[in-house]
Amino acid sequence: MKREQWQTIRRIFEQALRLPEKERRGFVEQRCGQDSALREAVIRMLAAHAVGQEFLAHPDEDFQAILAGVPAREADWIGRRVGAYRIIALLGQGGMGTVYLGQRDDQAFEALVAIKVLQPALATAPLLERFRLERQTLASLNHPNIARLLDGGTTEEGIPYLVMEYVEGIPIDRYCAEKQLDIDARLALFLKVCEAVEHAHRHLVVHRDIKPGNILVTGDGTPKLVDFGISRILTPEQEEEKTQLTRAGLHWLTPEFASPEQVKGEHISTLSDVYSLGVLLYLLLAGRLPYRFASRTPAEIERVVCQTIPTRPSTAFVAGASEQGDELPLPPVAQKNPRRWRRRLAGDLDNIVLMALRKEPWRRYSSVERLSNDIRRHLRGLPVTARQDSLGYRFSRFVRRHRAGVLMGTLLVLAVLAGTAGIWWQAQIARRERDQADREAAKAQRVVEFLQNMLSAADPYESGKDVTVVEVLQQASRELPAEMKADPAVKAEIYRTIGLTYLDLGYYDSALVSFRHCLDLNRQAYPETRPEVIRALNNLAMTYHYMGRFAQADTLYRQALAALPRMAPRSPDVEGEVVNAFATLLADMGNYPAAEQMFRRAVALSKKIEGEHTQQAVAARNNLAIVLRRQNKLKEAAAIYQQVLRLLRDQGSKPTPDEAVILNNLARIKAAQREFLAAESLYQQSLALHRRLLGEHHPQVANPLRNLGSLYRQWHRYGQAERCLREAMAILREAHDEQHPNMAAVELELGKTLTAQGRMKEAEPVLRRALATRRTVFGETHALTMAARQALGHCLLKEGRFREAERFLLAAAAFYRQQSGSRA
Repeated sequence: MKREQWQTIRRIFEQALRLPEKERRGFVEQRCGQDSALREAVIRMLAAHAVGQEFLAHPDEDFQAILAGVPAREADWIGRRVGAYRIIALLGQGGMGTVYLGQRDDQAFEALVAIKVLQPALATAPLLERFRLERQTLASLNHPNIARLLDGGTTEEGIPYLVMEYVEGIPIDRYCAEKQLDIDARLALFLKVCEAVEHAHRHLVVHRDIKPGNILVTGDGTPKLVDFGISRILTPEQEEEKTQLTRAGLHWLTPEFASPEQVKGEHISTLSDVYSLGVLLYLLLAGRLPYRFASRTPAEIERVVCQTIPTRPSTAFVAGASEQGDELPLPPVAQKNPRRWRRRLAGDLDNIVLMALRKEPWRRYSSVERLSNDIRRHLRGLPVTARQDSLGYRFSRFVRRHRAGVLMGTLLVLAVLAGTAGIWWQAQIARRERDQADREAAKAQRVVEFLQNMLSAADPYESGKDVTVVEVLQQASRELPAEMKADPAVKAEIYRTIGLTYLDLGYYDSALVSFRHCLDLNRQAYPETRPEVIRALNNLAMTYHYMGRFAQADTLYRQALAALPRMAPRSPDVEGEVVNAFATLLADMGNYPAAEQMFRRAVALSKKIEGEHTQQAVAARNNLAIVLRRQNKLKEAAAIYQQVLRLLRDQGSKPTPDEAVILNNLARIKAAQREFLAAESLYQQSLALHRRLLGEHHPQVANPLRNLGSLYRQWHRYGQAERCLREAMAILREAHDEQHPNMAAVELELGKTLTAQGRMKEAEPVLRRALATRRTVFGETHALTMAARQALGHCLLKEGRFREAERFLLAAAAFYRQQSGSRA
């Protein structure tokens, strides 16, 4: 083929690709006129457009050899028998193969099927392997919103094929347009798609080609996810193989829906599907795609996808079609009242979509489930996590109301934040030599200066957007490695300040990173016996503890505890922090006598430092009361709570999170004493205070919610119990992994609530998850694990599954007899 011929073919081919698929053939016939060879070449290239980038990249190769292998007439397959099936019609073409409508040829059943046959020209070893992987993928998935694999094999010519459930439906974008769905209906349909993708992710499958054409909606409104042709199975043993397939699979991407890491050929994860779902949601809500390409070249695609920041859907929304014809028709309500549609998109839905579309994978929703949860929260009228966190949410509202004073306010926040970095150093100054005090004061000043610079740089006037505390912390973490290279002690203290703030906000992964840096830098600056190193170990252990990773926490706590006798200079406050934190872990692991002993030591230490009114003293007393309650020493525990509550309120300051915790724990004692009205009042006070001080979605808000749900269950107020527990689960899912001990505690209560209502079918999977988590975290013979066994056994017993129930109940009974005997 001459170069001039090739240039003509390529030009018409690229122009045709910009058009909707149904218009391409007519366009080609018009452009090619009477030149049948030219027309045939372009049409055959369109049939094989999935490998079009290879054509464009190598125009000097002999493409006739490639084109000759692509069937010129797919109709030649119609009427042929493939395995036990007869092909009866052409349905369409994908990147790897042609899809036909088929029917079983032996009258075994009458249902229609979809038969996907690999294009003969593409039957190379890598693509044969990819086709095999698609069959393996589909076989592992069983979900009502995923098209099922029915059969598979090879034709007489050795060409592989798949037989799948035939989905008689239309693409989801067309369905929304034709049914004139409003926003709520579109979101409900989208949530079903998310459930299908979540199912695939739970089976370690990433779809990688989520787009309207791969989501067909049936006549009854059921969406079906189809075409796992370029999916990826996340098994470690296939890592090398997957990397090779990923590179080859770049040609099969749909650029409009591909994530930045996909178009760059980088590592693919479930977060790539989160991005593609974000594009789909953008289209369904705004009526158009977030990007347009000037051409289909790889460079242009990468530039647009990786560098262009999409406009907010509420801004991009148009009620009518444009000249480009790439908009999705919106329902009459949107066309008649575009302002109302745009107002509905503005705010939460804008933020949800744009969070899913962030360029960096780690800044998107961490799972499809979390994206779905945010949409459900929006539909229920609850705040969404796409606003970063509740503190940032409130701050952004404040910025919009008071932009003139925002810079001064930002610097004031800085002063409070940075002041925490100096508190410990100020306490040390009073105890050290003057020259040492001067050095520490200088270090504290550098901490303050650095954080001031960070918050000043985050001025919304400069950045053109609202500022949140989390964004300031992220910027500080990015800037810090390049700052103050000669002084690791200063950098360590800044990392500790950042880590403590992340910890308070519930961003445990980010806190972990900051505390690791803090520990490494302190070890560069000081010997292992310095208070700075011991405190850094304790902070790192505490973060693992909050994350439910008890084994790592235990190892680090014990390292810090072992270093206390050799600590120089002595620091009673660091010793108190370590003892109190380790005692808390012992309590969480069920070793209450040892925990009680450690907490009494922590209380004594806190009194020596600065009296009974300090935060450390309050925390130590509260924790001591907790383990006393768990050992049924209710009277002593209640007395401690009442005493601490009086101390806090006698100070005359505003309520603190400590007061919220004490109210919650005092309520638990009232509940244990069957004083339900008093317990309900205290729980509600605690819940209101938690929400007011920490925000609606802080992980600690789940504690009073769970306890209030448990109270309502014991009170037989099951509807209220279930609402509280499900809200607690939604909060914890945003902050923790599924296998977190706090999640297991809520699941256990929810399972008991469902069982009490006779809803054993719903209760069983919830209780099994709780038991699995407690086995993993606490071990087989822990009291908390046995409580989960007992609850599951009771559920099975009520369902009449006596043999299964017996196994769980006997194990729990034997454990409790042994515990009773050992106490006697």
